[in-house]
Order: sequence, then structure tokens, then C-alpha cells
Amino acid sequence: MARDLSALTPCQRIERSIQKKYRDTLWGPFITGVKQYALIRPGDRVCVCISGGKDSMLLAKLLQLLQRNSDFPFELRFLVMDPGYAPENRQRILDNAALLEILVLNLLSKLQKERDLTYLFIAHDLSVVRFICDRIAVIHKGKI
Repeated sequence: MARDLSALTPCQRIERSIQKKYRDTLWGPFITGVKQYALIRPGDRVCVCISGGKDSMLLAKLLQLLQRNSDFPFELRFLVMDPGYAPENRQRILDNAALLEILVLNLLSKLQKERDLTYLFIAHDLSVVRFICDRIAVIHKGKI
């Protein structure tokens, strides 16, 4: 019996879309990359920095789904770094995160060493990534 889509929350519809409609283009390659390159290991603490763009929101959703369906436990936290967003833009980011059921922790910068965190960054500036990250995976045209 097909589930009535109108009974689903907007977040549930988005999650269903990621896992069903975008299985081959998003969900499958994401899971393959995480496993193949051991990007997340049991007990890791993963932080996702939400910039407000669709890439960071999608990554947050993919990681939530992975955490929910994972064979091993890992912690997942969401941060919004505020480089001086206009108040309405910051609120839009928080509203979109709430719609997607992404619990955002509003933190100022905490050093990796203080919390023993693992950061997962999406960035175009590899010099920043090299400075912060121990392991790097580059995705180009959907391939790692």
C-alpha cells in the first residue's frame, strides 16, 4: 500500500526524494564515497558548517540520513558560522534548517582541539581545506 505523500511533513518528503528519486545521483555516490574513503568512522564527531547554500543544506540532510541508517554510531552537529550575514539572511538560514529538521547549534568558533571534533567542509578554496582538514576528498562532476 503506497504511503499518502500528503501525510508527510515537508522534511519527510525531502528525505524520501533524496533516498528514492535521487538515489543514483546523490544518495548512492555519497554513501560510496563515505565508505570507500572511510570519511566517517565509529565514534567520530562530525560537524557540518551550514552556510545557507543548497550544498551545505544537502550535505546536512545526507549526513542525517546516513546517521539514521548507519551500521555504527557517530555524533552529528550543525553549526552556522556568521561572517556578518544581514539579519534577514541569517534568519532565512535558520528557517530553512528548521524546515529540514536540522538542529543548528549557534556557536562562535570553537577550536577542533578543544572539542576533538571532525569537520566536514564543502569549499572551493583548497588552501583553507588543507589548513583545517586531515583527510580530503575532492568531488568533480559527481566523482570522487
